[in-house]
Amino acid sequence: LRISTNVLNNNQERAVGTFIPNNSPVAQALNANQGYSGRALVVSEWYVTNYKPIVIHGEVRGALFVGMKEKNMTDLREYVQTKKYFKTGYPFIADTTGKIIAHPKNEGQSIADAPFFKHLQERSKTQDHGQMEYEWENQKKLLYYQYIPCIQAYACAAIYKEEYEAPLKAIRNSIVVSVIVMELIFLFIVLIISRNISKALKLGIGVVDKVSQGKLFNTITVDRKDEIGQMLSAMSSMQ
Repeated sequence: LRISTNVLNNNQERAVGTFIPNNSPVAQALNANQGYSGRALVVSEWYVTNYKPIVIHGEVRGALFVGMKEKNMTDLREYVQTKKYFKTGYPFIADTTGKIIAHPKNEGQSIADAPFFKHLQERSKTQDHGQMEYEWENQKKLLYYQYIPCIQAYACAAIYKEEYEAPLKAIRNSIVVSVIVMELIFLFIVLIISRNISKALKLGIGVVDKVSQGKLFNTITVDRKDEIGQMLSAMSSMQ
């Protein structure tokens, strides 16, 4: 029975007059004249605790307790309420019973009956962290989770799949557009080169045609140094 404490109850009053139940490992350790150190449910919140029995004439007559809340809810709430993933993604923390410890909007509510949470509980038995997909309000969401044994809770991040895939789609579209543009540029360059070669070949064919008719005074202007230019120079020499 707590006769003096600064732990507050749900009415924000000192929790004097409240009991540690006999089925608690704390009570069992104290009744066996043993100290207790570790995680303990104190009134309505989990604490990191240390209990030491008070022994009078060989009997356990009381206990001293010191502890601190295992979760700094002030910092947790601030983080959860301000942290965003993409546009609407958010972090939250839920304990193993499905009670939401920290959430931007639904703190204190239970998700124990939600199909995705039951799936999460099953997956966490073999994988303490991972990713899963589920449906929420007719939209697909991705859940990233990490089970934290010391507080028996899941740290999670929930993101709509459409938002998650949007950057990937944007990258894919950019690559497609880039490939199309590069192909068009390549085709344009090939067309220019082809026209240039075709023009020079037509000039050469015209000269050959006139030579075949006995016309040997054709003007061949050579302004190129590549193979086609060498061919035109040779034809000029041939005339």
